Amino acid sequence: MNNVAKRPGSAAPRRSLPTLSCRRSRLTHACRGAAVVASALVLGACSSLPIKRQIDVDVLWYNAGTAGPGQGSSRTNVRVEPNPEDKIRVGVIESASLQTGKMWRAAIWMAAFQAAVATNQDPADWLVSVEVDNLGDRIDGPSAGGLLTAAMMAGMLGANADANFSMTGTVNPDGTIGPVSGIPNKFSAAVNNGKRVLGFPLGQGKARDLKTKAMVDLKTRFGSDNVRLVEMKDVGDAYEALTGRSLKGPAPLPVAAMALPDNVAKAMTEQTKHWLGGAQRTYRDFEALKLNNPALKRRWEVVNRNFGLAESLLKKGRVSAAYLRSAGMFAAADSALLLARIVSDVGKNELIAARNFANGVFESVDSRMADTIKRFKDIEPRSASDLMTLIDGYEAFGEAVRYLGDAIKERQKSNRELQVIGLGLKAKKLKVDNKLKARLIRLLYEPLEAIINANVNTVIAKQSLEFRPAADESERGNRKRSQASQGRVERLGQLLRVAAGANKTYFETIALEPMANKIKISVSDARVRFKDPTWQHIRHDPRMLHSILEEHLGGNSFPLSIFDLSTAFNIYIGAATLIAKYYSLDMKLNDGRITAVGRKKAFATMLTLAEEKAREHAARAKRAVGDVPVAARIAYQTGRAFEELGGAESRADALEQYWRSSMFSQLAVILRKRVSADAEPAVGTGPEQPTRGASLSAGASASP
Repeated sequence: MNNVAKRPGSAAPRRSLPTLSCRRSRLTHACRGAAVVASALVLGACSSLPIKRQIDVDVLWYNAGTAGPGQGSSRTNVRVEPNPEDKIRVGVIESASLQTGKMWRAAIWMAAFQAAVATNQDPADWLVSVEVDNLGDRIDGPSAGGLLTAAMMAGMLGANADANFSMTGTVNPDGTIGPVSGIPNKFSAAVNNGKRVLGFPLGQGKARDLKTKAMVDLKTRFGSDNVRLVEMKDVGDAYEALTGRSLKGPAPLPVAAMALPDNVAKAMTEQTKHWLGGAQRTYRDFEALKLNNPALKRRWEVVNRNFGLAESLLKKGRVSAAYLRSAGMFAAADSALLLARIVSDVGKNELIAARNFANGVFESVDSRMADTIKRFKDIEPRSASDLMTLIDGYEAFGEAVRYLGDAIKERQKSNRELQVIGLGLKAKKLKVDNKLKARLIRLLYEPLEAIINANVNTVIAKQSLEFRPAADESERGNRKRSQASQGRVERLGQLLRVAAGANKTYFETIALEPMANKIKISVSDARVRFKDPTWQHIRHDPRMLHSILEEHLGGNSFPLSIFDLSTAFNIYIGAATLIAKYYSLDMKLNDGRITAVGRKKAFATMLTLAEEKAREHAARAKRAVGDVPVAARIAYQTGRAFEELGGAESRADALEQYWRSSMFSQLAVILRKRVSADAEPAVGTGPEQPTRGASLSAGASASP
């Protein structure tokens, strides 16, 4: 199809496209940018009708199909109206079956979330819908996120849109605008469509042209007396460029205001010292076995390096980072000792002793898990800040449950093989050679490694309860407020689950599927083999965790709602980090470690912005709920310490921690327990915000 049509409001003819594609032909139909085209229109014939606002945008794209890259735009309509129902409602309207892809949908859901956060509103206050007019072609991709967020904010605040403005950029979890590909190609389409103000992610003033493969200075190619280029650091910048109105948020808190509370710093310090001391004792136990095993010695060399790092961080006062590093180091040391015990017993042909030892380690985890579930079962949050601490604790406990699930599967598989060999419950006296010994060691040890990680994460989960702030006397025993908070928890969990699942699927599409095809394995095998620690952290199916804990916490319980939100939070942040690494920043991985960063300047810019935004969101949380959530402080301090360590690996970890900090503060604002007397108004310079079900006259906001 090569129809050419003059579309209303366009400065140039628009070509109908057979396909829209992402970075490679296999990733078909991906949107990579967006440009605003019309103004905000207020619909409503009389004051008896609820206000409905409509903003039209042109979504810019490029096509990286086999015929060669192309670019163009597709009209997209954003509608915002008060939501009469007490649940989050986000609509993705299609004019053709399966027209929109998962990343397009994820971008819309997260745009709705970020728009509500940026304007200090509950996402359930507004019904938001987005419809793309793409002549039936399929469209997908995340980089319309910044534009869609700004358009939704304009609708929520009743602001008009500048038809001369266009932009491209994803939205990160902290509201910053993330890097994208193909900016020169998208801007060519924008200029041809009459745009005169072009926005791009901060740090991407030079970008690669997809046609020529050459790096382009955007201002040199597109800047002129008629076209102005603007770097966009966050959704506030996007909103201001779109509407001409400043979205005044709080200034970032000083770094000193992000310090850990004394009780938290003390508890973390004590536990870090405990883990360091435990690792030393473990090593002495290993030496007592007198094993001359090169593989085990290499394991202890890694443990020793991480021991020194954790000890150094603690001496520098980087308590939260020392806490996490020492936890991982202790788990590695304990695992090394368990392996050494099994190697020793099998090497001496004490096979029954080796089997009984492995079984004893397995049984020890049950009582710890049961005690942790009991501690969390009857807990309800005391405040929004306290709720963030519980989410943080449930994240660690969810990780413990995941590791236990892995251990159970490995044990079942190992037991079947051991039964065949003759080392089952009724063990026979075996004659073993070196080959069989190696097999027995593997079968006995592999389930135990996951058990150790389950134990350590259980300790972290239980200790998080020590970080809870004191109860607010005004909130004790107030069941009505608790129920309202549970509703918000469930709604936010719903939103984050959708976005997390879509982002996770998108990451598999851009990274795992190509890897599987290259080395000729299944995607299922690629999920297991991909060694990025963040991926290994989030790859499990959250439904399994829900079903396990539903039995213990209750199907409609508040603790289960918090756990579900924590799982969605964990997967969303992790998936967003993976997309940033392997799409936005073009990082390269080898054996689980980052070896190269394609967009170094963008990485540095993203990290700087993430640190600043964490303090800005903390300031918003302090204004809304009276304090910075402890969980946000812990993540922030961990991020600073990792950034100071340097190196791509640690700096990527720092980015993830800064985003965690921002999200904890953002959720605290949305999940605060509000009553009409203390509800914080939306920010901005638009007309007074309607309450749910309210109405405004047609003249409340005019078209430009």
